[in-house]
Amino acid sequence: MIREIAGLLGRAPSTVSRELRRNSRPHDYGIYDADLAHHRCRERAGRPRRAKLATDPELKAEVQSKLDLEWGPEQIASHLRTRWPDHPERHLCHETIYRALYQGAKGGLSKTLTRKLHTGRPLRNKRRRPEQRMPRFVAPALLIDCRPPIIELRERLGDWEDDLVVGARSQSAVATLVDRRTRYLRLIPLPEGHSASHLRDALIASLSELAAATSSETSCGMVKPGSGYSITRCSAPAIIR
Repeated sequence: MIREIAGLLGRAPSTVSRELRRNSRPHDYGIYDADLAHHRCRERAGRPRRAKLATDPELKAEVQSKLDLEWGPEQIASHLRTRWPDHPERHLCHETIYRALYQGAKGGLSKTLTRKLHTGRPLRNKRRRPEQRMPRFVAPALLIDCRPPIIELRERLGDWEDDLVVGARSQSAVATLVDRRTRYLRLIPLPEGHSASHLRDALIASLSELAAATSSETSCGMVKPGSGYSITRCSAPAIIR
């Protein structure tokens, strides 16, 4: 029965079993009341004691000083265990620090310190289940192992590797194209943003320019006969990720 309910709700059987165990009583006669279970859960969630950061000034000052240095909550949690190894009451998990930041005065820390986090977000994003998250790529990814073996030899022109370099707080970005044989580097500015569509359009434009330049150099005889070198004419150079 529990597995059937879990399947209908899209949850693990252990989650349903835990909910029944926590919020059911013998005098319920085996009947699960969702409203009553929610009320019991809210009663248990009440915390009569204040947060550690709100009651321990020294601990609060230590956490704030590390946040000012732009340490992450995970780093701070590890530091507290090193700083006070014999005082477990001053040990915090990273989630406690996150909640103290986003709850403001109630949690013991100022919400302005959220600017010191790596994300810099004033509000915390809602966590989603793995199947509800948006995939990074619409099309199936082509693994690097699938590229032709000749590319590993670096013997021909036109095999390009691209990458995306993002600046501080994702405020700026630049794309790079590197020819595997000559190590020729081409920087592509992305002033309009660095989303997938912006990156795709910028790479297509840059590769089109390179293909036109390669065709022009080949037709004009830029390579001396018998030199052992050649420029491959290609309308769509390969991109190696």
